[in-house]
Amino acid sequence: MEPTSLSLKIGDTDTLGNKVTRVFAREQVKKYAIWETEKGEVVIDADDESLFQHPDVQRWVIKVVGLQSQRPLLKSKYNSYVAHAYKLFFDGGPPACISVLKSLYEDLFRQLQRQAKLAFLLGASSATALCVLTCALLYFRRFPNDLLERVLAGTAVSALGGFMSVASGLRKLQLDLEETSLVSALYGGVRIVVAIIAGVVATLLIRTGAILSFLQQKDAFSGFLVVCFVAGFSERFVYKALRNIENDVA
Repeated sequence: MEPTSLSLKIGDTDTLGNKVTRVFAREQVKKYAIWETEKGEVVIDADDESLFQHPDVQRWVIKVVGLQSQRPLLKSKYNSYVAHAYKLFFDGGPPACISVLKSLYEDLFRQLQRQAKLAFLLGASSATALCVLTCALLYFRRFPNDLLERVLAGTAVSALGGFMSVASGLRKLQLDLEETSLVSALYGGVRIVVAIIAGVVATLLIRTGAILSFLQQKDAFSGFLVVCFVAGFSERFVYKALRNIENDVA
């Protein structure tokens, strides 16, 4: 252990050249010091190196750091808890340290799960709103092409079906918590794009008479919209229809 570590103060530079922003612990008797650098990293200098060699402690540290890695604000908020866990290792032993790290990970997991799901839902709702508004503006321009009108109507309704699928399945949704909120939002938008594609394909299949040809009639327009909604809600609807067509052709 570097002797200077036991006298570090806020604003000092540690032995690695990092500026110290917070000092969590300096123990003269047990010879360890714990501080935070301007990069948001928690640094430990100690005579006892068993902390770095304990597999269970390192496993939980890696889990916590993995959740914090892309989120500087979380580092600032939770670094004191990480430092407290390290201090407990030296003062109370590995079980106390692991208990704090485990609780910290579970708290982070719940918080990030909520944030990721909210971002996913916002991404899906934004894509849905953009699709529906665009299709509505184009639809009410009254193009003379009946196919185009059907595609626009089917696209808008399938986007709504995709959003309902997202909203109803949000509780069971599992997302990669190490990704940023922007990435989660993009995933939500991609889900709506898939729903839109399914709606367009369903429209074309109906229009060509490959499936449910009776829905081509003008008085069956509401039934056509229901099918497009179902296609957006469950992409497997179109997948199964295409599989059936493939089998018939084969």
